[in-house]
Amino acid sequence: MNFVAFYLNLGPSKNIDKVKNLTPYSYEKGGKEEIGIIAQDLEKVHPESVKEDSDGYKQISTMALQTINLGAIKELIDKVEYLENKVKELENKNGN
Repeated sequence: MNFVAFYLNLGPSKNIDKVKNLTPYSYEKGGKEEIGIIAQDLEKVHPESVKEDSDGYKQISTMALQTINLGAIKELIDKVEYLENKVKELENKNGN
């Protein structure tokens, strides 16, 4: 079964800018140190990743956040590979 048929407007998204605008924080909760991001910050760059529970608290979709992070990593890998190729071209051009 082709699951792609279930999606409309399927295509890659730009994630580096989303991740660039997020700040990881450390904080204490229940006597333990935790790390995370502020839901309202994520909501600004990707509102679909944040839902509000019945008590009015913002909840982050960890699956959506993981997908954004994976996309940003892939974009960075592409940029690194491009830059590595450019360096090789320049080294070859200069006889190194």
